[in-house]
Amino acid sequence: MAYVKVVKNKAYFKRGETSNPRKNKPGSNFSSLSPWAALGPRPNGRTFGKTDYRARKALILQDKNKYNAQKLRFVVRKTNSQIICQIASAHIEGDKILSEAKSKELIRYGIPVGLKNYAASYATGLLCARRFLKSLNLDTQFVGVEKFTENMNENDGKDENDEEGRKPIKAYLDVGITRTTTGNRVFAALKGACDGGLNIPHGNNRFPGSKNEFNPEQLRKNILGIHVAEYMKMLQEEDMEKYKAHFNDYLKNNINPNNIEQMYLTAHEKIRQNPEKKEKKKDKVKKFVAKHEKPKKLDAKMRKKRVKEKLCVFMQTIFNDENNRPDLKKNLRIFFLLLKKYFAQYETARVWGKQIYICAA
Repeated sequence: MAYVKVVKNKAYFKRGETSNPRKNKPGSNFSSLSPWAALGPRPNGRTFGKTDYRARKALILQDKNKYNAQKLRFVVRKTNSQIICQIASAHIEGDKILSEAKSKELIRYGIPVGLKNYAASYATGLLCARRFLKSLNLDTQFVGVEKFTENMNENDGKDENDEEGRKPIKAYLDVGITRTTTGNRVFAALKGACDGGLNIPHGNNRFPGSKNEFNPEQLRKNILGIHVAEYMKMLQEEDMEKYKAHFNDYLKNNINPNNIEQMYLTAHEKIRQNPEKKEKKKDKVKKFVAKHEKPKKLDAKMRKKRVKEKLCVFMQTIFNDENNRPDLKKNLRIFFLLLKKYFAQYETARVWGKQIYICAA
C-alpha cells in the first residue's frame, strides 16, 4: 500500500485559523458568568497563525546561570503601508517594547514616498537603532557606521574608541512568520540596525544579489534606492504613460531618478542628528455641553431640604406681606396641612410673633 502524507494532521486542527475564533469555536475557558463565555476562548497568536512559537522559544531562552537578563529581539514586521521595527524583551507579563520606529516617520527626514521598499527598510532599522541608543545615552559611544558602506559591519563586538572595551548591545533578529528569502526587506532593516550601532549576529547570504557569493554593489544600489532610479529610467524610455501612473507620488514630490540617491543619503544624516520621536500635541478635551440638559436627580435628603426651603419662603411671604394679614389664619391652616403632608412626625405648631416653632408630637 502506498504511503499517503497526512495533510490535515493534529497540528492543522490545533491551529484552527478562522475569520472569527470566538464565533466559530464554541466552549469557553472562562467562568460561565463571564459575558465572553458564549463567544469561546480568547484568540491568540497560535489561533491566528501569526506567531512561530518554536522560533520565539529559541529567541527568548536564557541561560540558567543568568538572572533577570532578558535577551533583546530586533523585531521587523511588514504591513501593507509601512515597515515597523521594534526592540523588545520578553517578560512573564508580556513583551516590553524598548524602542520603536515606523517607516511613516521617514517623512520627517525627507523621504515622502516609497515607505515599503528596501531603502526605506534600511532607514527604518537605522532610525530604530539610533533611537534606542539615544534613550540609553549610548549614542555617542556606539556610533556604528557613519558613512554608508556595503560591508557587513562585522566586528568582535568591541568599540575601538572605548578604552574599557565595552561591547555594543546585542539583539537577535525576529522575523516572525516571514519567509527568510534572499533579498527580503527584513534583512535591509537588520543592516540598518547594525550600521546604527547594534550588534545583531548575521551572515551575508541573504542580501540581494547573493547567490553563490556576496554582491556588495547590488546591496548598495538597493539601500540607496538606485535600483528604483534604474527602473524609473527604463519606464521613461519604454512607456511614459505607465511611468506617470506608477510613479505619480514621486512626480508630485519632485523626485526624479537623478536625486533619489542623494535623498536617502541626506535622510541618513538627519536620522543620526535627531533620532528622537516627535511628541504629538494632545488636543484639549472639549467639555460636552448638551442643548437640553436634564435636571439633576435629587436624593431623599435633598428633596426634604428643598421642601423645607420652600416652606420657609412661604411663611416669610405670609408674615411680611401686609395684604395677607386678614387671611393669616387661612394661610396658617394651609401651612399646617403642608407640614402634615411632608413631615408626618410633626403634628403641632406654635406661632410666637413672626417666628414659628414646630413641635414634635
